[in-house]
Amino acid sequence: MCLAAARPVLDLATAKRAKPKSEWAAARSFARGGRRWAAIFVLSAACATARPAGPRRAEDLARPLEEGVAVLDAAGVRLIVKRVPHVKLVTAQLYFQGGVRNWTAADAGVERLALATAVAGGTETLPKEAFQQRLERLGSRLGSFANDDYSGAQATGLRERWRPTFDLLAGAVLHPALPGGEIERQRQLQLSALRQEMEEPDALLAKLSHERVYRGLPYENRAIGTVENLARFTRADLARHLTAIREKSRLLLVVVGDVDPKEIASWARGAFGSLPEGAYRPAPLAPPVFHAPALTVVSVPLPTTYVLAAFPAPSWRSHDLPAAIVAMSALREKLFEEVRTKRNLSYAPAAGLDTSGLGEGFLYVTAEQPNTTMSVMLDVLHAFQQGRIDATALAGDERIFLTHFLMGDETTGGLASLLGRAEVLGGDWRIAGRLIDGVKNVKPAQVSAFLKTYAKDLQTTILGDPARIDRGLFTAT
Repeated sequence: MCLAAARPVLDLATAKRAKPKSEWAAARSFARGGRRWAAIFVLSAACATARPAGPRRAEDLARPLEEGVAVLDAAGVRLIVKRVPHVKLVTAQLYFQGGVRNWTAADAGVERLALATAVAGGTETLPKEAFQQRLERLGSRLGSFANDDYSGAQATGLRERWRPTFDLLAGAVLHPALPGGEIERQRQLQLSALRQEMEEPDALLAKLSHERVYRGLPYENRAIGTVENLARFTRADLARHLTAIREKSRLLLVVVGDVDPKEIASWARGAFGSLPEGAYRPAPLAPPVFHAPALTVVSVPLPTTYVLAAFPAPSWRSHDLPAAIVAMSALREKLFEEVRTKRNLSYAPAAGLDTSGLGEGFLYVTAEQPNTTMSVMLDVLHAFQQGRIDATALAGDERIFLTHFLMGDETTGGLASLLGRAEVLGGDWRIAGRLIDGVKNVKPAQVSAFLKTYAKDLQTTILGDPARIDRGLFTAT
């Protein structure tokens, strides 16, 4: 199985230079069941979102996003195809919309387990071993992803062998074998991920913060599920859930590569045209609302104190998103300068933005002097809120974000995820292209206004020694 977690828009821009392959970034993604990044999917190496094979034509991938995009109806299934000439790899991502709307506390985790088993366990007519051998002969790969906003399956393969790769993707989704051995293998992987959360401070911090911020809301029931749920899911439970989400009103198919949109539409009609229409309609979820700061301190014997302060932030549908992106990117750069470079208080100060179905901003640090360190971080935040922002530095922060953003789209998988995420979470794939222009035009006053409006009433979670925490500092309005 390949877990694709959506990176919150700023996880790339946040750059996390303090921790190589940041434990924090990985933990945050993990603990939230994959609610990360807004622009593209980061699949693990096993997921084959590789860079284009053969002589690289960067200009073909860096063209305006709208160029070469076709939106079609494939017998009731929405299809987005971006044709990228001269690129040998093709990526398809089949989305099942709904996320937390598709399960309750009693069956959270079933969708992730079902899709992971489906793409790895073969089909009704092609057992697992034969299925995997055929993929290997084609040089293709399949993976699944499941987070709190949507789930799906991905296939990546060479252009000249794309039709059989597409057929394997469709077969795994529509007619999975769901063998008992594969169910148990995937169950143990998911259980291991849950247990790992309790062993790693960053992961535990993210989990506890998530529980605080989304208590009583649908996002409380994470895609990764619970140990209790996973222990009792049966094959019948997985098959039943897959049947429930296999309806055309939930599906979105995104394909990127040197392919003919009309041909892809024909294949999609043949594969998915007989599915039931269904009645799914995306409905916005109510965001959390806080009227005062709050602090949760969990006593854990650690050499340093871990701090995460979260606040609701704009999502894909908000006009404030470009300002949020630039603000949190600029804030991260300034925190790095003030906390690490000037004072050496922490090697891992961070600020970021998770733009999932519901947005969330955060400040994070691990430090031996949590009160002193957080005081500096809050001073930086307050200075930005009061408009003390260097316009020249801000322009540089915008360029840093855009560089990482565009680098992430240099793969067919990156482009597919960007288009799919904008469509599913924003209701319009073209938002992704407009985001670039929006970021370029953000001014210091907009950064200040965003932080004044959103970065308040911080919901802070701390792991460490409660005796070392100045509660007044973390709960001051």
